[in-house]
Amino acid sequence: METTSHLQGKTAGTTVPGCITASEIYRQPVLWNDTFTRMRDKSWRGWAEGRGVLCGAGTSAYAASAIQSAWPNSRMVATTDLLTDSRALKQADFMLSIARSGDSPESIGAVRLARREFAALPQLAITCNANGQLAQDGQIEVLLLDELTNDRSLVMTSSFSNLVLAGLCLSHREDLNPILGSFAAALKISCRDWGRWPESLRRRFRLA
Repeated sequence: METTSHLQGKTAGTTVPGCITASEIYRQPVLWNDTFTRMRDKSWRGWAEGRGVLCGAGTSAYAASAIQSAWPNSRMVATTDLLTDSRALKQADFMLSIARSGDSPESIGAVRLARREFAALPQLAITCNANGQLAQDGQIEVLLLDELTNDRSLVMTSSFSNLVLAGLCLSHREDLNPILGSFAAALKISCRDWGRWPESLRRRFRLA
């Protein structure tokens, strides 16, 4: 995998304003390639053809909404809505949680509610944080993304794009396998091109 160790946004013990968000935007193509690799090792196509509830809290709810097209028999329900009305889970074959940290009270609350009211309902999750409660829950089948997708800035950039990418692709792994090699090669070129930022910007955000 391409290294992103030079994209941490720090220098001499200080953090330049805006550099964390800039570096998280800048390294996305590298992480997309890694997400593709992780996706190839896990197929949830069987689940994608079933009836599911795709849920998330805050910006992760938008990510769940974005992947809904790849799960045609499923529906997106924000965790805040699910906590007050769990009827969507009655006819569901599974629940898929989309989460950056995996620690949001609404996300954890939805998992516990589903487990309490629909104990036999399988639960899946896509998350960016190996130390989050979702990733650590042994009863949830988890796809864990690279730790660098767990954005530190207030803006969800790498986390959002990689959560969406994983969700869209997981249900179509067999269809995508024939083209993944060429797509990965194109991403590698993209990474190289993104590295040609104007020197003034690279100095400003300490990206080199």
